[in-house]
Amino acid sequence: MHKTLNLKEVYDIILDTLKQIIGIKSASILMRNEKGGKLEAVASMGRGTGHEARVTKKYPLKLENKTIGEIRIHSLLPQKEKLTNEDNELLTILAGQAAVAITGAKLYTASSQSVVECMTDGVIMTDQNDEISVLNPAARKMLMYRRKNETGIVLTKELLKKARNFDLDQLLEEMRTSKQDVFTKEIKISNSYERILTVQMSQIKGEGEEPIGTVIGLRDITEEKHVERLKSELVSNVSHELRTPLTSIKNSTEILLNKIPGEINKDQQEFLNMTSRNTERLNTLIGQLLQFSKIESKRLKVNKKLISLQELCDRVLDRLKPQTLEKKITLKRYYRKPIPRIYADPDKIDELLTNLLGNAIKFTPEGGKISLSMDIMTSSKIPWMGESKASKKVEKSGKYVKISVSDTGIGIKPEDLEHIFDRFYRVDQSEHTVAGTGLGLTISKEIVQLHGGKIWAESEHQKGSTFNFVLPTIRRRKR
Repeated sequence: MHKTLNLKEVYDIILDTLKQIIGIKSASILMRNEKGGKLEAVASMGRGTGHEARVTKKYPLKLENKTIGEIRIHSLLPQKEKLTNEDNELLTILAGQAAVAITGAKLYTASSQSVVECMTDGVIMTDQNDEISVLNPAARKMLMYRRKNETGIVLTKELLKKARNFDLDQLLEEMRTSKQDVFTKEIKISNSYERILTVQMSQIKGEGEEPIGTVIGLRDITEEKHVERLKSELVSNVSHELRTPLTSIKNSTEILLNKIPGEINKDQQEFLNMTSRNTERLNTLIGQLLQFSKIESKRLKVNKKLISLQELCDRVLDRLKPQTLEKKITLKRYYRKPIPRIYADPDKIDELLTNLLGNAIKFTPEGGKISLSMDIMTSSKIPWMGESKASKKVEKSGKYVKISVSDTGIGIKPEDLEHIFDRFYRVDQSEHTVAGTGLGLTISKEIVQLHGGKIWAESEHQKGSTFNFVLPTIRRRKR
């Protein structure tokens, strides 16, 4: 009975021990009410048990000379004629151990409840029948639920659903369907005003790994979402305002470089080339900020059409060739098998390839090597694990086109590798002076996911990196 801190389980173990070891048919456990001191039945077994049932024998539950309750024996099993002196001694010892076990379980329950009550995050717990057993104050506040009673008939899923638009049944069903250890979802609660909550759900399992309940964590992210929206709007507005004068600067620079107004000397041409390069860099930065703004506001869309990836890759490679020649980088392409046409947004895939190849050029020193390879891959060989966002959008079956961009550049440290697709993440710049926003790979990941694919990176520090992404081929319908 000391193996568990669950109070109900402790009671059940005590009663089962009475039956199996002593031969008791019916018995009950009574505990003293802390307020009035009156004994109240908390657990029983067999017929005719309870506070008013006929009592054969009583055994007090004592802790430090204080009686906290008692075990009452009501009847014996047919093969047990009476309680012997040895039985009485054993029952007295059992009562002493039971008192310690019950007190320990009560203290654990009280401390656990106290922790849950004080948590700033909302906590809901359900039993194996999906009935709510715990709803802490933070959860009540988030759900705008005013009742104080946390258990029993007063608190029901149906009442929560009707009163506050919180469909617990649907969330539980989604969690079981997802088969994830921890299921996460954003929900909106509407009443006098709208709240946005992050819901995290996980099953509570027994010793045999069978589900015995569910714990649900709630976090109010309404204010965070509001701030994110303001930031996104600010970035979008500023980017749009910058783009107009930047376009004028770019056009004016090109006119001067083309010597339309007149001849320019060598120094003037050098300064104008510098202006042109930095203008292009600013233009790219603004484009990334606008794309990121669309991602944040869920406005980034794809316009799919039937395209040839091989032709698209060739166009991007040809466009970037001058940059590789400037750094004396060897650029190779490998198309291992005939690549089928796919449905994709050509502009978004162009941007994706430009991002990956552009990074490879930036981080590969002079005289290095870059390669772009394309092959067919089955879904079973794709590392889907950890791609929670994509898992909802991806049909993880069939064949995919795999494109890999490899370089012999500076590589990525293991501690940076798992974060490189995070927004605004920049690797340690002490080893290089390459500038950037830290958004290119974030945008690349979003583009791949919008196409139902997956992107990942492999790298060895100071030896080079390979960025891989897969896009689904056209599914053939079964006849």
